[in-house]
Amino acid sequence: MPEKRHPWPDLKASLRRLHELHPEFLSKAILVGGAACMFYRAVLARESHPEFPVNQDKDESAWLSKDLDFTHITREDIPQDTSLPCGLVQSGIRLSALDFAETVRTGVLEFDDGLQINILVADPLELYREKEACLARLNRPQDRLHLDLLKTYLKYELWQARQSKDPGLKIALEARYQNYAKELLL
Repeated sequence: MPEKRHPWPDLKASLRRLHELHPEFLSKAILVGGAACMFYRAVLARESHPEFPVNQDKDESAWLSKDLDFTHITREDIPQDTSLPCGLVQSGIRLSALDFAETVRTGVLEFDDGLQINILVADPLELYREKEACLARLNRPQDRLHLDLLKTYLKYELWQARQSKDPGLKIALEARYQNYAKELLL
């Protein structure tokens, strides 16, 4: 029987369930992998900026995920009473749990009933680096989608920094992204 795969709304609902049943889990577990890419995709979709479109593929099934992958935790930390499976990633192709922990972001999940949940989500540049390695080694269809989406998100983030009244923000991001200057620093 093929693995069941889930769209972002299902993953988001499962994160809400984790928050309700185990709020301490989301304060230490870092969302990585495809679900983290889907988080950034949802942010771009919500912002709906015409210069940074969310890639709408004819085959949305490439965006489906079999689970929520987390890092910076142990297997024993993963609750067993979730509506979707939770996976543990201690090391990717290029990055480790420690790499993700050094640059972790706090993301906000917003729900129609007004609830907002803070989650730890892998930094988009670190995800980009990991997806580059995945594409080179594994060449799965979702890796290209994730890489393209993350590139768009990083460009959006740089655009936001350039619009900011804080010149240090632009300088800091451009310095951090310098190895990706040809692709990101437009």
